[in-house]
Amino acid sequence: MGITWGGKNPDYDARRAFDLTPTSGNQPADKYGNAPKFLQCIKKEIIPFIESKYRIDNSDRTLMGSSFGGLFTLYTLLTETSLFNRYILTSPAVTWDNGVIYKIENEYHEKNKSLPVRLFIGWGSYEAQPVFQRFIDTLKSRNYEGLDFNSWVVEGCGHSGAKAEGYTKGLQAVFKKKSLTLDKSILDSYAGSYQVAPGYVVKLSDEDNTLVAQMPDNSKIVLHAQSDTDFYVDGTYLFVHFKKDNSGKVTGFNYEQFTGGAFAHKIN
Repeated sequence: MGITWGGKNPDYDARRAFDLTPTSGNQPADKYGNAPKFLQCIKKEIIPFIESKYRIDNSDRTLMGSSFGGLFTLYTLLTETSLFNRYILTSPAVTWDNGVIYKIENEYHEKNKSLPVRLFIGWGSYEAQPVFQRFIDTLKSRNYEGLDFNSWVVEGCGHSGAKAEGYTKGLQAVFKKKSLTLDKSILDSYAGSYQVAPGYVVKLSDEDNTLVAQMPDNSKIVLHAQSDTDFYVDGTYLFVHFKKDNSGKVTGFNYEQFTGGAFAHKIN
């Protein structure tokens, strides 16, 4: 869900500046610095309204923003941390009000040693990279417990252009499944050739304690373990579920993808 402003011909730039900045930054108070109130509106009005209308998991929320929206996302992270558990932002305005977000982060650090969220920050390669790297270095230096943090530089993009790819990478990062490390004997039991379709054979092997599928064109796909028998592929909708007979011998696997699924027989 996206939050926007109504009314006839709203001035989006003015509304964003008013609602998304945590301080006025020596600017007119009627034009900047309304982030605390906007955050309370999200917490006390918007979220309850959504929860009253839709069946959602209220323990799993994601906040995304760019530029002033990225600044607001950081402000929310450091002042109402538990309101969301996944945070995605691109090109955050960390220099706003002489870097007031650093003061906010320091206040958080003085009271907390953990930051139990999944966080992603992205920005364009044509932007002033040291501006964002400074904040990232500060955050990493804290060694917050529970923080799952990733960053990404979007090549060939500036401030606005980094948003689309940055959001895509961010969603992949904060929703990335955790891959299990399985015993080598389990992975070795899955090694072999599988008949996916007539004339289409996939070979599985254990490479450095990771199950890898070699396709007919010799390209390779890494299969990540969710359990002893269930695997997934990063970045795409593809799941593999191994099957065994009564003696424990692997007979093949069921696979799921957007276009459907089927059973692939193990042929050797």
